[in-house]
Amino acid sequence: MRPSRTIFVGDIHGCALEFENILKKLDYDPVLDRLYLTGDNFARGPDPGRTLDLMVRARAKSVLGNHDWKIHRCLLHRATGKYADEDFSKSQIKACERMGGRAAEFASFIASCPIAIIGLRWILVHAGVHPLLGSIGTDARAALTIRTFPDYDNPDQPHWHELYEGPKLVVFGHDARGGLVRSERNGRLVALGLDTGCVYGNSLTAWVLEEDRIVQERAKRMYYDPVNKKILS
Repeated sequence: MRPSRTIFVGDIHGCALEFENILKKLDYDPVLDRLYLTGDNFARGPDPGRTLDLMVRARAKSVLGNHDWKIHRCLLHRATGKYADEDFSKSQIKACERMGGRAAEFASFIASCPIAIIGLRWILVHAGVHPLLGSIGTDARAALTIRTFPDYDNPDQPHWHELYEGPKLVVFGHDARGGLVRSERNGRLVALGLDTGCVYGNSLTAWVLEEDRIVQERAKRMYYDPVNKKILS
């Protein structure tokens, strides 16, 4: 029997086919291996239902993403149709509609996702951590949305992981614009970003911790146009 592995997968965004294919490439075994997801699992892509089925079958654990949080709120509003009560995007509303009669199942899964999952030498979070205070000084807003610092989404400021020194490795998603990120300090890996924009027509990315190995699956097509903020389906 081969050794067990710890595997992380970046933002899936409902790209179930690519998710299934990358699990096949990894020869993933839910009995032997451990699977962790960076969040934003359902919005914008074509098949949130199939994505959830694969996650459950794989016994995956996921942190909460900013889109996951909004979808959970959207599901709570769905029964009354009062989407206008909050600022839901068209893609978030579409994801809720695609969930059909499984709204309670999705809401339960999303509600079970923590802000962070902490391992012995690593931290998994959707967007990142406060680069100076670390995970202890990271509030929910930073964990779900931070890209740059000190403003959380200012392209003229440095990315948080450019300032982060450790000690624990932070595995994160969220920043498709930044692509695959590998940040090291003195030869030590301190931050690894895995959102490589599968839903935008790029790739889904996995990382095997024990082997320090990247595995990618190319998207079959672009599912969401980020410029025009439009679902392509």
